[in-house]
Amino acid sequence: MLGRGLQPRAFAADLGMSTQSVYKWSHAWRERGICGLMGAHNRSRQALLTEAQIAVALEIARTNI
Repeated sequence: MLGRGLQPRAFAADLGMSTQSVYKWSHAWRERGICGLMGAHNRSRQALLTEAQIAVALEIARTNI
């Protein structure tokens, strides 16, 4: 969504997340690509994406190569 030019606040609420989370995801993507989004960044936190979201992200990545 950020890549399409949408503002973080515009879609964070639609996704039920904070704007801060959007920025963290964006940073993880820029730093490590899909791998940056797949796992937790800290052992005490859950992964950022569910298994279903990971599957969708991988499919999108495959079609955009």
